[in-house]
Amino acid sequence: NGLIAALAIELVFVVALPIALLVRWCRRSHANLLPAVVGMVVFIVFAQMLEQILHYACLLSNNPLSRAITG
Repeated sequence: NGLIAALAIELVFVVALPIALLVRWCRRSHANLLPAVVGMVVFIVFAQMLEQILHYACLLSNNPLSRAITG
């Protein structure tokens, strides 16, 4: 199926390629992998938290800005 192939290719470019490049860079430069992993985790957690806060703020408030964003 074409959709499955497209999702597999996307997975490679979005997840596997950056991780492979990070590991290769850390091996070549003898850098520590931990700060990069911590940075990725913190980014994902904060992006998810801030997005949820914005959704709640827009859905629960009744002002012109939230009505413009939510329709």
